[in-house]
Amino acid sequence: MKLADWLKQHNITPTEFGRRIGVESPSTTARYARGERVPRPSIMKKIIEQTNGAVQPNDFHEAA
Repeated sequence: MKLADWLKQHNITPTEFGRRIGVESPSTTARYARGERVPRPSIMKKIIEQTNGAVQPNDFHEAA
């Protein structure tokens, strides 16, 4: 599941989600949600934890 879809489904803003995963810059979290940036491994782990595994590393890459 794409992060943007998960955020929308749970009515959470990128800014709020960023606070939950320890990302201070709202624009960074918004870029993750839009698929413009791939989170580094430590942040990816927090995203997986916060979404209960609904968002996975492969969700940040386009299908070939």
